[in-house]
Amino acid sequence: MAAPQLAWKYWQAPLGPRSFVTCEGQAVVAHAGLVPGACLTVAGRFSFAHLIDWAADTSAAGAGLALLKHVARSFDALFAVGGSNDTLRILPVAGFQRRGTVIGFVRPLQPLGVLWDHRRNWRILPRLVRSFLWTVSAPAIPVRGWAVRRVGPDSIGSLTSVLPTPRADLAVMERTAGSLTHALQCPIARMELYAAERDGDTRGYFLLAFVPGQARIADCWAAEPIAEDWTAVVQLAVDTAKSDSGVAEIMAWSSEPVLSQALRSCGFHRRHELPLLLRPGRDRDLKIPVLRIQPLDTDGAYMHGGRVELLV
Repeated sequence: MAAPQLAWKYWQAPLGPRSFVTCEGQAVVAHAGLVPGACLTVAGRFSFAHLIDWAADTSAAGAGLALLKHVARSFDALFAVGGSNDTLRILPVAGFQRRGTVIGFVRPLQPLGVLWDHRRNWRILPRLVRSFLWTVSAPAIPVRGWAVRRVGPDSIGSLTSVLPTPRADLAVMERTAGSLTHALQCPIARMELYAAERDGDTRGYFLLAFVPGQARIADCWAAEPIAEDWTAVVQLAVDTAKSDSGVAEIMAWSSEPVLSQALRSCGFHRRHELPLLLRPGRDRDLKIPVLRIQPLDTDGAYMHGGRVELLV
């Protein structure tokens, strides 16, 4: 990763440090990379951080776990979404417990876009058939009265009234003008922020991230827990992504029922499930309801390998 990308990822972000190391002399023997944030519940605000990079020198026994425990004391909780098989075996040893599931959804926008994928093997034909079937079966959701408005860094304040708020049955990750501005400055993936308006009234927003061949709904929210509004926000994101000829599919995450239903209503299909694990820090016994996680809360919003790798 180039220096400007590392600087944005680790040192230019709000909410404090993101990279921690353990050293023996001049040698780095363990590293932990985080995405810090805040979890909002009806009971209060808690400092959370998502573990994105975690590695240790195998010759330094216990260095990785020791660093993780040290970092955890700086937050009310650490959380992790998915990970390699080795990581998922180690995290429970480090005190992580499963607290939910993040579902990955996808909807093809250009059925022949599967041919752009660099992974050309015998599966390409069934993938192509599936892409056509999912494309032609996707419903056309009417969004009469709705419109989108591009939001730049200087006008993020116009979204203040529709940023995520917690409910008795849902905890949300905090969004601020600073965190959204940082997202728009991402040098790894192009980010575009939009307000979703109905009859001139802002009812929600969505953030799109563009990587090779794919658009990602990095974040979205409807101000009211109304199925119609959530479906409209998702459909507006689909229509916006579809206007980019370089996008073969659009991807989204959901860990909550209302968004999952809106995605299905707009023609998205479930492609994978990622375990959501939580590790309390500062010796607190956190009691939170369903935790809402979006790609923006992790590195899933922007990370890519520089080549087209599709989910369809």
